[in-house]
Amino acid sequence: METGIGFLNINEDKLSVSEFSAKHPMFAYDSSEGVDESFRDRLTQGKKFVVVGQGGSVLPLKVFVDAFGLWDQVLIWNTMDEAFAKYLFKTWKAADFILVSKSGETLELQSTLNWLMERGITQEKFLVVTDKAKGHLRQWSTEESVPTCSIPSEIGGRFTNFILFHELLLKRFGIDLNIAKAAAMENIERLKSNPKILEMYFQMLMANPKNQSSVLWAYGERILGLAQWIQQALAESLGKINKSGVGVGKLPTVLLGPQDQHSVLQYLREGPANNLLWFFDWRPDPAASALSKVMSVLSDSCYRSFHENLEDKNAHRDLIRWRLGADDLTKDLGEAISFVQAFVEYAGDRMGINAFDQPGVERGKKIASELMQKN
Repeated sequence: METGIGFLNINEDKLSVSEFSAKHPMFAYDSSEGVDESFRDRLTQGKKFVVVGQGGSVLPLKVFVDAFGLWDQVLIWNTMDEAFAKYLFKTWKAADFILVSKSGETLELQSTLNWLMERGITQEKFLVVTDKAKGHLRQWSTEESVPTCSIPSEIGGRFTNFILFHELLLKRFGIDLNIAKAAAMENIERLKSNPKILEMYFQMLMANPKNQSSVLWAYGERILGLAQWIQQALAESLGKINKSGVGVGKLPTVLLGPQDQHSVLQYLREGPANNLLWFFDWRPDPAASALSKVMSVLSDSCYRSFHENLEDKNAHRDLIRWRLGADDLTKDLGEAISFVQAFVEYAGDRMGINAFDQPGVERGKKIASELMQKN
């Protein structure tokens, strides 16, 4: 993965770098959690899969589904819009349905399960990925003998990128997640020995008062999943109330290119320079098709339109660019994911917050449950 940073407001020699110890359990990158052999067999034999879940239950997987263009084999079902659900159901009703919920209590998933069963999807078509011991989803799968795969109890959903379920599903389509995990582990060791780059990102993403938000600009649908997962990882982990009772964090917003070049580029180019721009695109491929070459030119031109303003103090904004390559995509994704995971731990420690809980989300879930009981 190639990385590029353009900024003027950081003096590298004066950075006060904190320690990064990778102490969270997610950095073990252990995918040995329990799985039913029937679950493994179903993934091996299946042709199409609908993965049902919300947020952290599906976004870590969507990174790989999008990057490898598995849209004809794996559908991420995270909609509660019934009209759209009916549209999807027409095409995907013959697939295997994989229900994913860490807690097993997600209202959206329980409602979707009931909706699918009302339309004739029986328990023989379901698979379950959830906590190994608790929750309604675990109880239901046991009672109905639905094959299951466990999610490590000590890892929050948004950091389940390298779990066994993902390894098994991706292997079905010829993708070796172990390559990504090996790259991730190597990257974590580098960051532990030299966390300077984490501090540089912290200064741009969190500490610079000029940057009120971060724009995560993905060039193409194949890289959209990565940007969406990073959005959740940053927003849900670092948007918190600190020990002093002050709300901290910066809002990350995902854009898709080149489409959004025709809707918001003008604002970002000449409007207030109060946000960081983080570009995600692909390294140039000499053998690329004409369509892909146009995409490459558009992403490069958009990035350069901001880069040329680095010397202009009035128009200047911090820039980050990540470029992935098709030849070593699995490795690049491992490096990208592990960097974001490391940054979350590092930034959480710097900000004096717990980066691994989500009290605001849990409060919303509780209110929704109370409203459902009244109705």
